[in-house]
Amino acid sequence: PPYFKVRDEDADTSVITPSGRTIKLQCKAGGQPEPQVIWFNNNKKVITTEVRRPVGTEFRLRKNTLEIEDVAESDSGDYTCEAFNSAGSVTRTFKLRVVDRMRSKPIIVPNILVNQTVDANSTVNFTCKVISDLTPHIVWMRIEMTNDSIYYWNETDRKYIFRYTDMQSVENAIVTKTSQDSSTLTIVNVTVADQGMYACVSGNHLGHAIANATLTVNEFHAMTLATGNPDTKWSRSSVVAVVFLFILFIFTLSTTLFYIFCIRNVLKRK
Repeated sequence: PPYFKVRDEDADTSVITPSGRTIKLQCKAGGQPEPQVIWFNNNKKVITTEVRRPVGTEFRLRKNTLEIEDVAESDSGDYTCEAFNSAGSVTRTFKLRVVDRMRSKPIIVPNILVNQTVDANSTVNFTCKVISDLTPHIVWMRIEMTNDSIYYWNETDRKYIFRYTDMQSVENAIVTKTSQDSSTLTIVNVTVADQGMYACVSGNHLGHAIANATLTVNEFHAMTLATGNPDTKWSRSSVVAVVFLFILFIFTLSTTLFYIFCIRNVLKRK
Protein backbone atom coordinates (compact mmCIF):
# COMPACT_ATOMS: atom_id res chain seq x y z
CA PRO A 1 0.00 0.00 0.00
CA PRO A 2 1.06 3.65 -0.35
CA TYR A 3 3.02 5.44 2.37
CA PHE A 4 4.10 9.01 3.04
CA LYS A 5 7.74 10.13 2.87
CA VAL A 6 7.89 12.54 5.79
CA ARG A 7 11.08 14.33 6.84
CA ASP A 8 11.51 15.30 10.50
CA GLU A 9 11.18 18.99 9.68
CA ASP A 10 7.89 18.30 7.84
CA ALA A 11 6.35 16.06 10.51
CA ASP A 12 4.22 18.80 12.07
CA THR A 13 0.78 19.04 10.42
CA SER A 14 -0.27 22.16 12.33
CA VAL A 15 0.54 25.24 10.25
CA ILE A 16 0.16 28.76 11.65
CA THR A 17 1.07 31.72 9.47
CA PRO A 18 0.36 35.43 9.08
CA SER A 19 -1.82 36.46 6.16
CA GLY A 20 -0.18 37.48 2.90
CA ARG A 21 2.38 34.68 2.73
CA THR A 22 2.63 31.75 0.31
CA ILE A 23 2.05 28.35 1.92
CA LYS A 24 3.27 25.05 0.47
CA LEU A 25 1.80 21.84 1.89
CA GLN A 26 3.91 18.86 0.85
CA CYS A 27 2.57 15.33 0.58
CA LYS A 28 5.29 13.11 -0.85
CA ALA A 29 4.14 9.52 -1.20
CA GLY A 30 5.73 6.23 -2.22
CA GLY A 31 4.57 2.73 -3.04
CA GLN A 32 4.20 0.14 -5.79
CA PRO A 33 2.67 0.95 -8.15
CA GLU A 34 3.47 4.66 -7.80
CA PRO A 35 0.50 6.29 -6.04
CA GLN A 36 -1.51 9.27 -7.22
CA VAL A 37 -2.17 12.18 -4.86
CA ILE A 38 -5.33 14.27 -4.61
CA TRP A 39 -6.14 17.12 -2.21
CA PHE A 40 -9.26 18.06 -0.27
CA ASN A 41 -10.08 21.38 1.41
CA ASN A 42 -12.61 20.89 4.22
CA ASN A 43 -13.70 17.59 2.56
CA LYS A 44 -14.09 19.17 -0.91
CA LYS A 45 -11.79 17.97 -3.66
CA VAL A 46 -9.30 20.63 -4.69
CA ILE A 47 -9.70 21.21 -8.43
CA THR A 48 -9.11 24.70 -9.76
CA THR A 49 -12.48 24.66 -11.54
CA GLU A 50 -14.36 23.19 -8.58
CA VAL A 51 -12.97 24.74 -5.41
CA ARG A 52 -12.23 28.44 -5.58
CA ARG A 53 -10.72 30.58 -2.87
CA PRO A 54 -12.78 33.47 -1.53
CA VAL A 55 -9.85 35.81 -2.19
CA GLY A 56 -6.54 35.71 -4.00
CA THR A 57 -5.43 33.31 -6.73
CA GLU A 58 -6.63 29.77 -7.29
CA PHE A 59 -5.03 26.77 -5.62
CA ARG A 60 -1.94 25.50 -7.38
CA LEU A 61 -1.14 21.80 -7.58
CA ARG A 62 2.52 21.07 -8.26
CA LYS A 63 3.02 17.31 -8.32
CA ASN A 64 2.51 16.34 -4.63
CA THR A 65 2.46 19.90 -3.28
CA LEU A 66 -0.52 22.17 -2.72
CA GLU A 67 0.49 25.84 -3.03
CA ILE A 68 -1.63 28.68 -1.67
CA GLU A 69 -0.49 32.20 -2.54
CA ASP A 70 -1.27 35.30 -0.51
CA VAL A 71 -3.12 33.38 2.21
CA ALA A 72 -5.99 35.05 4.03
CA GLU A 73 -7.90 34.20 7.19
CA SER A 74 -10.61 32.63 5.02
CA ASP A 75 -8.07 30.00 3.89
CA SER A 76 -7.92 28.57 7.41
CA GLY A 77 -9.17 25.00 7.69
CA ASP A 78 -8.28 21.36 7.06
CA TYR A 79 -6.31 20.33 3.98
CA THR A 80 -6.18 16.57 3.41
CA CYS A 81 -4.02 14.76 0.88
CA GLU A 82 -4.90 11.23 -0.18
CA ALA A 83 -2.35 8.93 -1.82
CA PHE A 84 -3.83 5.89 -3.54
CA ASN A 85 -3.01 3.04 -5.89
CA SER A 86 -4.37 -0.43 -6.59
CA ALA A 87 -3.02 -1.67 -3.23
CA GLY A 88 -4.89 0.87 -1.07
CA SER A 89 -4.80 4.46 0.14
CA VAL A 90 -3.54 6.65 2.99
CA THR A 91 -4.46 10.18 4.06
CA ARG A 92 -2.71 13.02 5.87
CA THR A 93 -4.43 16.17 7.14
CA PHE A 94 -2.87 19.60 7.67
CA LYS A 95 -4.58 22.14 9.90
CA LEU A 96 -3.95 25.62 8.52
CA ARG A 97 -4.54 28.68 10.66
CA VAL A 98 -4.03 32.09 9.07
CA VAL A 99 -3.64 35.00 11.48
CA ASP A 100 -4.54 38.49 10.28
CA ARG A 101 -1.57 40.78 10.11
CA MET A 102 -1.14 42.95 13.14
CA ARG A 103 1.87 44.77 14.40
CA SER A 104 2.79 43.04 17.60
CA LYS A 105 5.61 41.26 19.33
CA PRO A 106 6.50 37.78 18.00
CA ILE A 107 4.42 34.72 18.83
CA ILE A 108 6.27 31.43 19.42
CA VAL A 109 4.36 28.48 17.97
CA PRO A 110 3.54 26.06 20.81
CA ASN A 111 4.48 22.36 20.93
CA ILE A 112 7.48 22.79 18.61
CA LEU A 113 10.08 23.37 21.33
CA VAL A 114 9.65 20.38 23.67
CA ASN A 115 11.54 18.64 26.50
CA GLN A 116 13.98 15.95 25.41
CA THR A 117 15.82 13.05 27.03
CA VAL A 118 18.90 11.63 25.28
CA ASP A 119 21.86 9.37 26.03
CA ALA A 120 25.32 10.74 26.69
CA ASN A 121 27.52 11.30 23.61
CA SER A 122 24.49 11.66 21.31
CA THR A 123 23.16 14.69 19.41
CA VAL A 124 20.03 16.65 20.30
CA ASN A 125 18.06 19.20 18.26
CA PHE A 126 15.71 21.88 19.61
CA THR A 127 13.53 23.79 17.12
CA CYS A 128 11.76 27.11 17.62
CA LYS A 129 9.20 28.55 15.19
CA VAL A 130 7.97 32.14 15.36
CA ILE A 131 5.03 34.09 13.92
CA SER A 132 5.83 37.72 13.27
CA ASP A 133 4.87 40.29 10.65
CA LEU A 134 8.18 42.00 11.25
CA THR A 135 11.38 40.05 10.69
CA PRO A 136 12.03 38.36 14.05
CA HIS A 137 15.40 38.02 15.74
CA ILE A 138 15.84 34.59 17.37
CA VAL A 139 18.41 33.86 20.08
CA TRP A 140 19.13 30.57 21.84
CA MET A 141 20.31 30.58 25.43
CA ARG A 142 20.83 28.26 28.35
CA ILE A 143 19.24 29.42 31.59
CA GLU A 144 21.64 29.18 34.53
CA MET A 145 20.24 28.28 37.94
CA THR A 146 20.92 30.56 40.90
CA ASN A 147 20.08 29.14 44.34
CA ASP A 148 17.72 26.59 42.74
CA SER A 149 15.91 29.36 40.88
CA ILE A 150 16.17 30.71 37.34
CA TYR A 151 15.74 34.28 38.67
CA TYR A 152 17.94 36.37 40.93
CA TRP A 153 17.63 39.88 42.32
CA ASN A 154 19.73 42.43 40.47
CA GLU A 155 20.58 45.34 42.76
CA THR A 156 21.60 47.62 39.90
CA ASP A 157 18.36 47.27 37.92
CA ARG A 158 16.29 46.72 41.07
CA LYS A 159 14.42 43.80 39.55
CA TYR A 160 14.51 40.03 39.16
CA ILE A 161 16.36 38.83 36.07
CA PHE A 162 17.83 35.52 34.96
CA ARG A 163 21.41 34.59 34.20
CA TYR A 164 22.03 32.86 30.89
CA THR A 165 24.66 31.63 28.44
CA ASP A 166 24.39 32.59 24.77
CA MET A 167 24.54 29.28 22.87
CA GLN A 168 26.38 30.92 19.99
CA SER A 169 29.43 30.95 22.25
CA VAL A 170 29.22 27.27 23.29
CA GLU A 171 31.74 25.02 21.55
CA ASN A 172 29.54 21.94 21.04
CA ALA A 173 26.45 23.94 20.01
CA ILE A 174 25.33 24.92 16.51
CA VAL A 175 22.58 27.46 15.82
CA THR A 176 20.96 27.18 12.37
CA LYS A 177 18.41 29.52 10.84
CA THR A 178 16.20 26.99 9.06
CA SER A 179 13.85 29.60 7.59
CA GLN A 180 12.89 33.25 7.98
CA ASP A 181 10.82 32.46 11.07
CA SER A 182 12.40 29.32 12.54
CA SER A 183 15.71 28.30 14.09
CA THR A 184 17.29 25.07 15.33
CA LEU A 185 19.74 24.56 18.19
CA THR A 186 21.94 21.47 17.79
CA ILE A 187 24.09 20.18 20.66
CA VAL A 188 26.59 17.45 19.74
CA ASN A 189 28.32 14.92 22.01
CA VAL A 190 26.09 15.85 24.93
CA THR A 191 27.24 15.15 28.47
CA VAL A 192 25.59 15.40 31.86
CA ALA A 193 27.04 18.92 32.07
CA ASP A 194 24.72 19.91 29.19
CA GLN A 195 21.61 19.11 31.22
CA GLY A 196 19.38 22.05 31.97
CA MET A 197 16.85 24.51 30.61
CA TYR A 198 17.24 25.95 27.12
CA ALA A 199 15.27 28.95 25.91
CA CYS A 200 14.32 30.37 22.54
CA VAL A 201 13.94 34.15 22.69
CA SER A 202 12.45 36.04 19.77
CA GLY A 203 12.01 39.78 19.59
CA ASN A 204 11.29 42.79 17.45
CA HIS A 205 10.97 46.47 18.31
CA LEU A 206 7.46 45.83 19.70
CA GLY A 207 8.53 43.28 22.30
CA HIS A 208 9.80 39.76 22.77
CA ALA A 209 8.56 36.24 23.48
CA ILE A 210 10.30 33.35 25.21
CA ALA A 211 9.76 29.58 25.29
CA ASN A 212 11.88 26.97 27.02
CA ALA A 213 12.51 23.24 27.17
CA THR A 214 14.51 20.97 29.45
CA LEU A 215 17.29 18.63 28.37
CA THR A 216 17.89 15.46 30.40
CA VAL A 217 20.99 13.33 29.70
CA ASN A 218 21.21 9.65 30.58
CA GLU A 219 24.76 8.96 31.73
CA PHE A 220 26.38 5.62 30.99
CA HIS A 221 27.77 3.86 34.07
CA ALA A 222 30.57 1.35 33.64
CA MET A 223 29.66 -2.05 35.08
CA THR A 224 32.44 -3.94 36.87
CA LEU A 225 32.12 -7.72 36.96
CA ALA A 226 33.86 -9.53 39.82
CA THR A 227 36.37 -12.04 38.49
CA GLY A 228 38.94 -14.22 40.16
CA ASN A 229 42.66 -13.61 39.90
CA PRO A 230 44.00 -16.62 38.02
CA ASP A 231 47.34 -17.94 39.18
CA THR A 232 49.43 -17.55 36.06
CA LYS A 233 52.62 -18.99 37.68
CA TRP A 234 53.02 -22.74 38.06
CA SER A 235 54.93 -24.05 41.03
CA ARG A 236 57.87 -26.40 40.45
CA SER A 237 56.08 -29.29 42.15
CA SER A 238 53.08 -28.84 39.83
CA VAL A 239 55.30 -29.02 36.75
CA VAL A 240 56.99 -32.17 38.05
CA ALA A 241 53.63 -33.80 38.76
CA VAL A 242 52.30 -33.03 35.27
CA VAL A 243 55.45 -34.41 33.61
CA PHE A 244 55.28 -37.57 35.76
CA LEU A 245 51.62 -38.16 34.87
CA PHE A 246 52.35 -37.68 31.17
CA ILE A 247 55.25 -40.20 31.28
CA LEU A 248 53.06 -42.65 33.19
CA PHE A 249 50.31 -42.30 30.57
CA ILE A 250 52.76 -42.97 27.72
CA PHE A 251 54.23 -46.00 29.53
CA THR A 252 50.78 -47.47 30.24
CA LEU A 253 49.66 -46.93 26.65
CA SER A 254 52.84 -48.54 25.28
CA THR A 255 52.52 -51.54 27.59
CA THR A 256 48.89 -52.06 26.62
CA LEU A 257 49.64 -51.93 22.89
CA PHE A 258 52.58 -54.34 23.29
CA TYR A 259 50.38 -56.79 25.20
CA ILE A 260 47.69 -56.68 22.51
CA PHE A 261 50.32 -57.25 19.81
CA CYS A 262 51.71 -60.30 21.62
CA ILE A 263 48.25 -61.84 22.10
CA ARG A 264 47.48 -61.50 18.37
CA ASN A 265 50.77 -63.25 17.41
CA VAL A 266 50.04 -66.16 19.75
CA LEU A 267 46.55 -66.58 18.28
CA LYS A 268 47.90 -66.57 14.70
CA ARG A 269 50.41 -69.37 15.47
CA LYS A 270 47.67 -71.61 16.80
